[in-house]
Amino acid sequence: MTHAHRTDFLFIGVAVLPAVLMVAGYLDVAYIFFCPLLIAACLHGMYEQKVEPEEQKPLRDVGTPPLSSGSTLRQNSQLTLSD
Repeated sequence: MTHAHRTDFLFIGVAVLPAVLMVAGYLDVAYIFFCPLLIAACLHGMYEQKVEPEEQKPLRDVGTPPLSSGSTLRQNSQLTLSD
């Protein structure tokens, strides 16, 4: 389960669990569950924003050299100029 799915699960729990408990007549228990779930969902959402961009780095093409290798770029440009 990825971070986004856990955050979605917590926010759905914030919406559904207290509503079901309120309909059942347990207002105090609904409030007791609502506050920690909301705090946990918000904190996990903040954690997801910090962690997720590093996990979703774009993949580079297999045929292109990495940007840090200047020597390969020079070799490729010399090959195209000599042809």
